Amino acid sequence: MVVKIRQNTIVEQVLGNVKELIANGTFKVGDKIPTEVELTQMFGVGRSSVREALKILQYLGIIQMHPSKGTFVCDCSNLSREVISWAILLGKRDFFELMGVRGAIESSSLRILFSRKDISDNEWENLVNSLKKSWEKMVGTDSIDVFIAEDYGFHETIIKYSNNSVFIDVYHTLRSFMHEEIKRSFTSAAGNHLDKVHNEHASILRFIEEKKPEKAYEWLSTHLENIDERVRHSFSGYKKQ
Repeated sequence: MVVKIRQNTIVEQVLGNVKELIANGTFKVGDKIPTEVELTQMFGVGRSSVREALKILQYLGIIQMHPSKGTFVCDCSNLSREVISWAILLGKRDFFELMGVRGAIESSSLRILFSRKDISDNEWENLVNSLKKSWEKMVGTDSIDVFIAEDYGFHETIIKYSNNSVFIDVYHTLRSFMHEEIKRSFTSAAGNHLDKVHNEHASILRFIEEKKPEKAYEWLSTHLENIDERVRHSFSGYKKQ
């Protein structure tokens, strides 16, 4: 049932009505939706408000307007990950909450990786080789920027092989946002901290190669706990300056 719209927050309510019509299946992917004039009559609002709402929906990728053909509902399978990414970038963020999201993605990806029944021996070998390359570059560099890039690359490889595209997209967003704080924590860390990071990655790699999920997960958990501790220490020192 379409509800007549009050005059306050008209555009927002038009958006809400169209969203509801898509959610309840009235408008399905590929369907042609009513014209501006028809929507104006349905919602009982001015045509300019409907036009503005449709522009917003098109910008979000929910609908597509085709001159002379009409307006159609798009396949919005990618919309959820875009919304999550923009929420991270534009919303109120607590850095350590985002650290928790990062850790949850890495942990879940490792669990999913070991639960995959469709991964071939060749794929597993490629996974291990990619992890080894990242680890070797981490150990062999004196550059913090290279070290951090390969650290992220190591974990991104695991996420990639979990075959969860939403995890990958959100992880990329988190990486961009968290880069400077992670870099500060590594820059302020003593050499033995970097040795610990090397050893943690080596252990994760070893148990992935040996296909021992609980051991790999145990070392990943240790690694994530140490990252959290190191970054909190860096935050504390930075705030005292």
